[in-house]
Amino acid sequence: MLMNKYAPHIAIFLYRKVKILIHVFFIKICGIPEKELNGDWTQQDTTENSWFWGRVKFTETRGVQHWHFLVKLPHVLDTGVLGRMIHDARVVRQELK
Repeated sequence: MLMNKYAPHIAIFLYRKVKILIHVFFIKICGIPEKELNGDWTQQDTTENSWFWGRVKFTETRGVQHWHFLVKLPHVLDTGVLGRMIHDARVVRQELK
């Protein structure tokens, strides 16, 4: 009952708390830089690049906001590279048979 009465206040409170948590987790713990790197992005090592992007949705069906994030961690291959490596390994294995 109280959550319905103070829904805007609770939504703002949770939004700020999640932003603080995400900032600490991604920037301080995971080592993702807070700002975009300067320079030519085509000359940078893609395994060292890291970033995160997120958005919040406020919907009536879930009751409160929920978050979506895309994250590229530093020194971790992206799924596109991993997929190509698996595909290439299968092609080479079939050619060797």
